[in-house]
Amino acid sequence: MHRVRRSWLRTLGGAVASAALLPAAAVAPWVVASSPLSAQTLDLDGVRQGPAIPAENGALDLASALEDERARLEESARLLRGEAQASAEARIQLRQIAIMLLRSGSSRPWSESGPVVLGLRVANLIREADAAIEAAAAGRRRPDGRALPADDAKAAMAALRALGAMPLDRLQGAMRRDAGTPARIVEALAQVLAPLATVVRIVEGAEPLDPWPVLDFAPDTPSAPRSAADTVEALRARVAALKSAGGAEGRSRGGSGDGQDDGEDGGKNGREVGEENREEDGGEDGAGGAPEADGPSARGDLVGAEIVGRIEATLDGIATGSIPDRTLVRGVSSAVRVTEWIVAVRSLPLPRPVDDSVVASVESQVSRAIEELARTAKADSAASDGASRESGPRGGALDGTSRAVDELAALETVIDACDDMLALRRSQGSSDLARRALSEAIAALAAGDARSTSSGVNTSERGSGTGLRSAARAAARISEACRAAERLEKSAAGDAPREFREVVRALDRDARIAVRALPEACRALALDPVQASDPGMLAPFTRVLTLDADRARIIALHGLVARIGAVRPKAAQGIEGATRRLARTLLDPIKRTDAQRGFATVEGLAAAAFPFPFEDELLRRTDRAVALAGGNPEQLLEVAAQARVAWAEAVGRGDLGGPDAVWLDEVSRFFAAMRDLSSLAGPVTRGDADRLALWGGWTARRALIAPATVDLDARAVLAARSLVGSARTGDRGDFRRDLSSLERAIPLVRLVSRLERAVSPHLGSEPSSTAAMLAPLVHAPGADAAFVREWSRLLMLDRALLESEYARRKGLLSVRDELAAFMSDLARDIEVGAFGAAVSIGAIPGFDGSDSTGDAERKPTGTGSPRRR
Repeated sequence: MHRVRRSWLRTLGGAVASAALLPAAAVAPWVVASSPLSAQTLDLDGVRQGPAIPAENGALDLASALEDERARLEESARLLRGEAQASAEARIQLRQIAIMLLRSGSSRPWSESGPVVLGLRVANLIREADAAIEAAAAGRRRPDGRALPADDAKAAMAALRALGAMPLDRLQGAMRRDAGTPARIVEALAQVLAPLATVVRIVEGAEPLDPWPVLDFAPDTPSAPRSAADTVEALRARVAALKSAGGAEGRSRGGSGDGQDDGEDGGKNGREVGEENREEDGGEDGAGGAPEADGPSARGDLVGAEIVGRIEATLDGIATGSIPDRTLVRGVSSAVRVTEWIVAVRSLPLPRPVDDSVVASVESQVSRAIEELARTAKADSAASDGASRESGPRGGALDGTSRAVDELAALETVIDACDDMLALRRSQGSSDLARRALSEAIAALAAGDARSTSSGVNTSERGSGTGLRSAARAAARISEACRAAERLEKSAAGDAPREFREVVRALDRDARIAVRALPEACRALALDPVQASDPGMLAPFTRVLTLDADRARIIALHGLVARIGAVRPKAAQGIEGATRRLARTLLDPIKRTDAQRGFATVEGLAAAAFPFPFEDELLRRTDRAVALAGGNPEQLLEVAAQARVAWAEAVGRGDLGGPDAVWLDEVSRFFAAMRDLSSLAGPVTRGDADRLALWGGWTARRALIAPATVDLDARAVLAARSLVGSARTGDRGDFRRDLSSLERAIPLVRLVSRLERAVSPHLGSEPSSTAAMLAPLVHAPGADAAFVREWSRLLMLDRALLESEYARRKGLLSVRDELAAFMSDLARDIEVGAFGAAVSIGAIPGFDGSDSTGDAERKPTGTGSPRRR
């Protein structure tokens, strides 16, 4: 088996070299990418239609190779007995699973590529899985070969027999019904491969980790997980804190009982409901409730014990089940977060800003949902105790479990918005009317007391889930604006940069007006959440967000002045005048669009050229940098420095998007191409070479992609030489043609490089770890997983790589050409969806150098009052 797979995978890598170099549509010049987090909300209505899939294809070819191996194993298994026979049957079963997936998906359209790619994942796993199975049959650990304890050896053999005897009807049904929904196939695979996970846990001491991290990051920068998957142990610690009155006070914002920083838990901002909320609510604030003579104390009225008990039961079921269920853990995490909020609100002094009936309604909602999760976890745990899992751990409860998890996630979003409104309610200068409006908004969102005035839909009907989803969408809008309002309040209290003080004061005046209008807007949207997409309803929220963004731009511009001045000190005075004029233009509704374009251009170019990508490698003269630079990296660095100085001088003249900006953009794009080529050129045996394949969104190993860099290197060297030549002659035509040719050829390499930089640092296991390779086959992604909205396209690209290699080996040149063009276009589509659309560089009216000083001393064209919206 191993010899066949190595030969097959060795040849699989060659397709990309030719595929990536074929002509495709030109890549537009770009500088700035929009936020990747917002880009992930794009839907997939425009998925490309790939070339026709031949009757004989790569999926069937791989299935045939696996069938040959299965036949040989079956022949030998007839002569075996005991542990050796169980080992052979388990290995046969793995191949059968891969064969089923590959054959089932081989004739399906590109939009249903999940079965083929998951089949390829199983095939890639087989070598490591075989070793784990053989170790279990021998009663040994991997990799040190020590003997297993008797109980572990017995459990491992029971798991091997369960794997060999596992019925595959559920997997067949998922492939037949849900070929276009890969998450459903993964859920079925999790049940089928549960015994293998047990074997791996015993012989290697490793669990399948979450292969779908949730990230907050800027494009092309190392990122930190926004919400690492909660472990059962961490959740138990939080539940223990809930059970004690002392640990319950103020446990909002997902605070954990294990001492972890709140910033690591869901990306919340760490504010607590009870923090700094000891002011006396006035009697006019009817939502606060009247004081009770014998009412509960500030630490009393803890959440019902039945909810905590159900949470603990769910955690027990997850801990004793065969595979840690990411979906259940995610649901429990949301339930704990909501329960912490309930405890925190009930710990506030009377009169409380949230009525007791509202809290009781939230408690009822979380109780119903966690009951469903506890039932599922119990069934999973019971099923894992048997020698086989003929009926699967959850039976027909998958849909009910998914609904409960979705409802808890939506309720958590609602609770986050309630926290943000409570924080806004405590802000200085909050009037009685504003406080009343926010309390009513909290009640409407949390308790479902919403009435749609426009659609006739009663959004308080939470049972169907529709009302809660509508409330969650509205809550997300409210949270975003409330947090922006908080940032505006804090920034207004600080010192403004001297050169921008007049503009900042005008923005602050506008911000105070916008923030004062926010409580009533929150109340209106909370009462009518189905209007969360209506521009008119959202106008007050958009105004606050826009002002927050503008103020942040001013601060960033202040830092940029210093950076550009350091490059060209003589241009510092002109730069300051140009940026001051740019800042003032933000106050002019007529010129605002041009100002936004100016900001995008300046910020993007500064980020791309201070320093350039790959500049450090060129300075250090690494072997790869010297090769890509054509042997002389110093010449490239000299050109880069010249381009930076020329742009700094242009900005000093007020020219933000002219020829010097375009030139700096082109140089930066070439340096970025060198970085992308370099990142994929290392040897395949390097420790982290195939780490990206441990991510749930990508399957191809490095061997499929690295060969593409061989031919691309020659193009990069040609572009490097023409870049140096253009700096000497002033004729940039050759360089632009060479850069365009390189960028047309590099989409696949560039996409994989960007995905590696974003995701790979957060995939903790070694590429050869069986548990890490198994994880994407047993963990479906959550709705907030990084790039999950691009999963369908990524599956198509993985499958196209498989088919391209088959076409190369069979000499199917026309098929190969079609697949090359398809992969190039598809990679560009994914890059835009994952990292944001490109922004072209060009002259900007009013900032093209034609009027660098004419209005340098003009007063702002707008102030706070006239532009009230």
